[in-house]
Amino acid sequence: MRLSLLLMLLLAVPARAAEIIAPSQVEPHNLVDVSTEDAGTGYAWFVLGPRGMERWVPTGPLNRSVAFTGPPGEYTVMLVVLTEGGGLDQGFAVVVIGDPEPPPPPPDPEVTKEAVRRWLDDVPLSVREEAIIHPITGEKFTRQEAVGRTFVEVGKAAAGLRSVPATNLMLTTGLVAAFGSRASQWRPFALLADAALAAAEKRGISAADYGKVLAVIGGALQ
Repeated sequence: MRLSLLLMLLLAVPARAAEIIAPSQVEPHNLVDVSTEDAGTGYAWFVLGPRGMERWVPTGPLNRSVAFTGPPGEYTVMLVVLTEGGGLDQGFAVVVIGDPEPPPPPPDPEVTKEAVRRWLDDVPLSVREEAIIHPITGEKFTRQEAVGRTFVEVGKAAAGLRSVPATNLMLTTGLVAAFGSRASQWRPFALLADAALAAAEKRGISAADYGKVLAVIGGALQ
């Protein structure tokens, strides 16, 4: 489920952009070779395609370069570089195997602010109104507003990611922190939101339009 994966690695700490060397498009049935020239002590790759997470094989030391293949479609390649100082650098690239997909349909019209607010009916008010203080700015806001901000911020990033699976990964990671220690009590909301997002994704929505759907959800929560 999009809102319950615990893949926290990519957003665990602040990071700078890592550069991925990758082709923008390859012919069907060919290997896709990707690599980086960024210095580091370790490299972790994630490849998200039409079937979900894809396998890859190392082609260089410390996994500095890898190769993968799969059925025609769009693949989001994500890289995490462990730096010598113990930090994490992150990079994203998009590779199309075969011909690009046709233009996707518009955002899901069923995701409205009114519908999103109904998704909250079974989340206790005390959970939604839990007070939070930003550790850096000192700004005060509620747990519900924190969840809403996460949807909005990931929605803004979706067009740049150019991939719905990558957007889902970023959303899931961000919501781990936004839901907080009482995350289990957000389950009714998460199930309804996940069903709506899955329906939009099934219709082949673009990452940019998917981001607009996330913005609607986030706006309803703030």
